[in-house]
Amino acid sequence: MIRNMIRGVVRRIRLMREYSYDYRRMVRYSSAVQWGNSREKLQALIIIRYHGIEKGLSLPQPRPGFGRDKVAQLIDMLRTYIDSYGADYSTVTALNALDAYLEFNAKAGGQDESLRRNVEELRRRAAAFPTPEGDLTAGCRELTEATVRLAGQAPFETFMESRCTVRQFSDEPVDLETLRAAVKVAQKTPSVCNRQPWRAWVVSDDTKIKKILEIGGGARGFEDQMKVILLVTSDLACFQSPGERNQCWIDGGMFGMALIQALHAQGLASCCMNWSKTQDVDRRLRRMVALPESESIIFLLGVGHPREEFLVAASARKPLDDVLRLDQESA
Repeated sequence: MIRNMIRGVVRRIRLMREYSYDYRRMVRYSSAVQWGNSREKLQALIIIRYHGIEKGLSLPQPRPGFGRDKVAQLIDMLRTYIDSYGADYSTVTALNALDAYLEFNAKAGGQDESLRRNVEELRRRAAAFPTPEGDLTAGCRELTEATVRLAGQAPFETFMESRCTVRQFSDEPVDLETLRAAVKVAQKTPSVCNRQPWRAWVVSDDTKIKKILEIGGGARGFEDQMKVILLVTSDLACFQSPGERNQCWIDGGMFGMALIQALHAQGLASCCMNWSKTQDVDRRLRRMVALPESESIIFLLGVGHPREEFLVAASARKPLDDVLRLDQESA
């Protein structure tokens, strides 16, 4: 018995040591403490801000002039970034998103000459640097229900290109058997030692969905659109060592992506909603849905049938060479 107690204390100490390693890296390399004080951090913040514009434009009924404070922050970030690091795909895409924002507001009768002048000034600064390669389209794209419905029959590359985050759903209910079929396909996701720690909790009650979205936030402007929410979770009970302290997020995230693709193949649209929350928010949702304490929430997934025609955020991808890196021996 004493031996087991000692073993338990040793394991706790090892686990604390590993989490302190994660803590030090988070403090040093993320914006959780030092906000935007490197090129990579500031670039990420710019992408977050301009994608916020795209999300706003893709809502069912965008409010003219939405997000003015965040747009102003984006202008300041772009000035700092261009002055410090020059222009690249992130700055050009951000300016394209601002153009789309200006165009939307102009059509709604709300000209913003001050913002237009700021964008023009930033474009002049960016023009002094080489033109980035790739598709830097920003704002929104228009899709159709037929595009989503036919995606499952397309070649894999076309299938992946056709999947988008959707915030405009039709009133058609989501059939439980269709969800079951998608989850069954997603179960083929690989996991460490085939432990399959994931679950998808189905919430279809309108009142409960509304309360969940109020707790989580992030669905403002389209909270009434989703007929079903899936809570993707991963069970900590499946993991056994300090080295596996983050494995629930890896396995759960892989399952979540497979589930999104499986829903797309079934002709359903989805919107993945971040669950990087504080413990207070996390506990509020747990009390509502009665999740086991051992299950970590990976993200929320809004699901529904797409409208016949709808808008989605352009969501430009990073240049391939920024993602695919070769080590020196492979180059």
